[in-house]
Amino acid sequence: MQADDGSYPGADHSITRSGGEALAIETTALATLALIAAGAHTPEVRKAIEWLDKHRNGLGGYGSTQSTVLALKTLATYAKDSRRTQASGTVTLVVNGAEVGRLAYDKGHQGALELPIARHLRPGKNVVELTHKGGSLPYSSVITWTSNLPASHPATKVRVATSLAKPTVKLGEGVRLTAEVSNATDQGVPMTLARIGLPGGLTFQTWQLQELRDKKLVDFYETREREVIVYFRSLGPKEVRSIPLDLIAAVPGVFTAPASRAYLYYTPEQKRWAPPLRVQVDAAR
Repeated sequence: MQADDGSYPGADHSITRSGGEALAIETTALATLALIAAGAHTPEVRKAIEWLDKHRNGLGGYGSTQSTVLALKTLATYAKDSRRTQASGTVTLVVNGAEVGRLAYDKGHQGALELPIARHLRPGKNVVELTHKGGSLPYSSVITWTSNLPASHPATKVRVATSLAKPTVKLGEGVRLTAEVSNATDQGVPMTLARIGLPGGLTFQTWQLQELRDKKLVDFYETREREVIVYFRSLGPKEVRSIPLDLIAAVPGVFTAPASRAYLYYTPEQKRWAPPLRVQVDAAR
């Protein structure tokens, strides 16, 4: 049964035990694919597509791998069946009360309608209005921004905390980063990961990460230029895992790490963030 917002809620879980927003995206995508296969573009299909569009994140994904694949498949199927505009029209962009762009298009138009916005924004609150005159025009929009410490989701079931043994270290020396990943609930939780941000002047040691896996402190790990990602197949009720990382000071300077975060793999929108770590690396004398 379709909800008023266009989604298809009510499923308990998917084959991958998805939950939260990822599960809603999966079920909505599957229901929409079935409706498209059954016939013409009904109002229910358009409402579902609009709902999916609103749940695309800043990097272009739709939650977990499974929900992203299904959402993209649904949008591609819908776009293939309705790839041309059904009537001519005009799109107007208003930023903070001032019209900053207007674009007219003809019936049968294909491709994106692009209006510049970045140079019209100002620090603080901005009000962006997009108006359209003409026939029905499906659309989507994405606004992205950065923050040193994003807001944590209130429903996050896992936590992460990070600390450095000392704020200043000499070039070539080691310093321990400790990350604590915990289950905040009285029930077990499934696949959990923590993305641990590293200050730019410090580097991890691959042998130690392999040792953490061999000792079963983590079940799997990945590395990025400024982060170590650790995975746990499950965490028991109130379980806490302490992950030691002995980092090497490789570049002198003052560095701030990306904020660390932890979340359930199949509920990626519910993240818990930890303040970014800062370190000073002094050149050896």
